[in-house]
Amino acid sequence: MDRESAVASPVASIAAEQAIFTSIRSPLGTGYRLVAASPGLSNEDRRAIVQVAPSHGNLASEAADATGFVTLPLPGGRRAVLLACHAGPEHTNRGGLRVHTHAVAIDPGEFARAFRGDALRLAAAARALLTPDTLRSPPISLGRTVLLPGDDPPGTADAPPEAEHERLAVVLAAALVARPLLVLGHPRPEQALRWILAALPLGGRVRLSTVFGLKLASSRMFDVTWANAAPAELERWLSDRPCAVLDWASGQFAPAGADMAVNGGPEFGPADAAALAGDYRGWIGFARRCWREGDEAMLHSVADGLADAPTPARLALAVLNAAPPAEG
Repeated sequence: MDRESAVASPVASIAAEQAIFTSIRSPLGTGYRLVAASPGLSNEDRRAIVQVAPSHGNLASEAADATGFVTLPLPGGRRAVLLACHAGPEHTNRGGLRVHTHAVAIDPGEFARAFRGDALRLAAAARALLTPDTLRSPPISLGRTVLLPGDDPPGTADAPPEAEHERLAVVLAAALVARPLLVLGHPRPEQALRWILAALPLGGRVRLSTVFGLKLASSRMFDVTWANAAPAELERWLSDRPCAVLDWASGQFAPAGADMAVNGGPEFGPADAAALAGDYRGWIGFARRCWREGDEAMLHSVADGLADAPTPARLALAVLNAAPPAEG
C-alpha cells in the first residue's frame, strides 16, 4: 500500500455492511442475538461480531447514556466497528436496560484511504445509524448502508498533557510490538485512544483492535483493552490469557504472566516504554518529542505517510527524515 492510495482526497461516500445485535421478542423466542445483518457478511463474520458484542449488563456503566466501542478485523478481511448503547428498558424478566449494538464493516483499503485507518472516525460516520427509531424498534432485515467520512484528521489538535506522556508511550509501544495490553482505569479512554491512533503509523493503525466502555469478558480479547476492574475480577480475567496491564492511576506496569499479588491482581512495577518498545524505541522517542513540543501536526503527517507494515527500519528512517536540519 503506497502513500498516495492509502491517504487520498476526501471520499464522498463508502459502502458498508452492517448488523444489529440486541435482545428482541420474536417467534423464535427472546434474548440477545444477531437480529439483522446485511447479506455481504459471511457466517464467520457474523460469528465474530456476536463473540465481541455486549449483551445484558455488559456495558461498563449502568447509566442510561452509557456507550461502548469495539473495533477489530473480521475473518473475511473487512474492518468492523461496533457501537453499543442502552436502548430503553429490557423487555424480559432480567430488568434493567437493553443493550443495542450496531456493527458496520468496510473494505480494509477503504478504511485506510477514506478514514486514514482511524476507527474513531469510522465510528463517527456510523453513529448516524443509531436513530431513535432503530433503537426503539430494531429492524429484522438490513441491506448495505452508506457512510460519509468526515474531514477531521486522526487524533486531536491538542497534544496530551505532560503527565500522560509516559503512560501513553507504554500503550503506543505495546501496540507497535503487538503485545496485548489492558489499560486499567483511564478516566477518558476515547480521548486517550485518539492520541494513540494519531501516533501509530498508518500501517499499524489499520491493524489495531481495541475496546472501551465494556466490562471485561472471557470472550473478548483485543490488542488494547481499556477497562476498569477490581483486583479479584482482574485476576480471573488474566488467568485465561497472556496480557500485560498498565494501571493508569499509578503508572505502574505488570508484564504478561506477572505473579499475582496477595490481595489479587498482578504484581506491578515501574513502567518503561523504551524497554517495552525494543527496536521501536526511536519512534517512541519521536512521539514523545512531538507531544512535548505540542507538534501534533508533525506527528500526524509522518505517521500518515507510513502505510506499509511499520518495521523498526522504516520507522527509524521516517524519524531521521523528520528531524529538523542541523544549524550551521
